[in-house]
Amino acid sequence: MQSANLQQLREDTASVIAAAQTEDVLVIEEGKVIAVVSRPRAAADFDKYWHDREKRLEPVVAAPGWDSSSAVSQDRDRA
Repeated sequence: MQSANLQQLREDTASVIAAAQTEDVLVIEEGKVIAVVSRPRAAADFDKYWHDREKRLEPVVAAPGWDSSSAVSQDRDRA
């Protein structure tokens, strides 16, 4: 994995993007990762992701009468 600092990203964006064509590039500022320029994903990567996601979520079932908008509203009220 490659890295670049924020100044390098500003001054030579084209090189950072070119580097990200083969692997992710971490953008570092003051020793911390502040962004990731990701390599383009192949269609097969997406297909596998969605297949795996469906398998993992298959056993998850919402309770009868569960209302997502109500749950979101209650969560907002907690803060």
